[in-house]
Amino acid sequence: MINEIKEAYNEINKIFNEKLKSRVDAMEKERVSKTVLVKRLNIASGILIGLSILFILFAFFPIVPVLALLSIFSTIFIPLGLILAIAAQVIKFKFVSSIKKEMFPYVFKAIGPDLRYYPGKIKIIPEWAKGMTVGNINLNLIQELINMFLPKQKQLNIGNIGEYGILPPHAILSQDDAIDGTYNDRPVEIVEFELMDYNIHYGGSGYASGGSSNNLVKVFQGVLFKTTMDKPFKSRVIIRQRGAAYCRIDKMQKVTLESGEFNNIYDVYAEDQVEARYLLTTSMMDRLINIYKCGQNINLSVVNNDIAVVKQTKKDMFEPDIAKPLNDVNSYYEVMMQTKSILDFITELKLDVNVGL
Repeated sequence: MINEIKEAYNEINKIFNEKLKSRVDAMEKERVSKTVLVKRLNIASGILIGLSILFILFAFFPIVPVLALLSIFSTIFIPLGLILAIAAQVIKFKFVSSIKKEMFPYVFKAIGPDLRYYPGKIKIIPEWAKGMTVGNINLNLIQELINMFLPKQKQLNIGNIGEYGILPPHAILSQDDAIDGTYNDRPVEIVEFELMDYNIHYGGSGYASGGSSNNLVKVFQGVLFKTTMDKPFKSRVIIRQRGAAYCRIDKMQKVTLESGEFNNIYDVYAEDQVEARYLLTTSMMDRLINIYKCGQNINLSVVNNDIAVVKQTKKDMFEPDIAKPLNDVNSYYEVMMQTKSILDFITELKLDVNVGL
C-alpha cells in the first residue's frame, strides 16, 4: 500500500512537471489577485451584515432615538452584503472550475490511466448561507435556479439513489464532481453529491414524526462509489450503520449474523438470508468493522453483481484550495489521496475476488 502511494505520488510529480508546470505558473499570478479580491468582498459583506444587525438592535433598544432610525439601513445593507458574498463566491468558484477542468484530469490519470474526471457545478451560495431564507426566498432554491443558466455539467446515470436503502429521506439530489472508467480492471463510478430535504423531523425508524417547513436543509453530503463484483449474486442485500434515519425498505428480511460486534455497528437486510451470509463472510465483516473503527461512515447496497458504497463526508472533496499555491505539486496531493481511498474499497473489501460457494 505504501509503495503504491509513493508510485502514484511520483507519477503526479512527473505529470506535473511535464504537462502542468508552465500553465500553473501563469495561473498562480491570477490566483493571487483573485484571492485578494475575494477576501476584500467577503470583508465588505461581513461589515455590511454586521452593521445591519447592530442597527436592528438599536431599533429594539432605542437608547438614542436617532440611532434607532438607522435600522432602516438594514433593509439595504443585508441584501447588499449578500450580493457581495455571492459575487465573491462566483469569482472564487469560476476560478476553481477552471483549475479543475485544466489540471484535475491529469491528476486522476496518475491514479488510474483509464479514469475520466467530470468537474461539478459552480457553487454560488456560500456554505454558511445554505438553508437561509431572505424575503421568503430560500437561498438553496436560488442556487438551483442559477444552475439552470450555468453550463451543463456531465452527470453520471446513478439511477434512483433512494432505492438503495442506504440514505436518508430527501427531496432533492444534487450531483457535483464525478469520475468513471476502470481501476484495477474493474468498472468504477464515483459521484460526489448532497441531499436536500424540507425541514421535517425524522424518528429513529426513518419515518416522519411531525413538523414541516418549506425551508430546504442539507440532510446528507457524501460520495457514491459503484462497481461490480465477481461474486454471482441474484438478490439484494443492504448493509447500513445503525442509529441514523434511512429511506424505507420493503419486503426484506433482517439478518442477524454471528459477530456480535458487527451486529452492534451495522444492520443487514436481505431478500435471501443465504446470499447475505455468502456475501458477509467473517473476513468481510472484519474489514467493515475496521473501516468503521477508522472513522469512516459507509453503507453498502448490493443488487445482483452491482455494489454501491456510500461514504459520508463533512466537506466538499475534489476542491482545490485557492489559498494554496497552484505551482506546488503538494496542493494536489490531498485530492489524489481522497480519490485513491475511495477506489481502494475494491481491494479493502476484496470486491474483485470470487470466493465461491
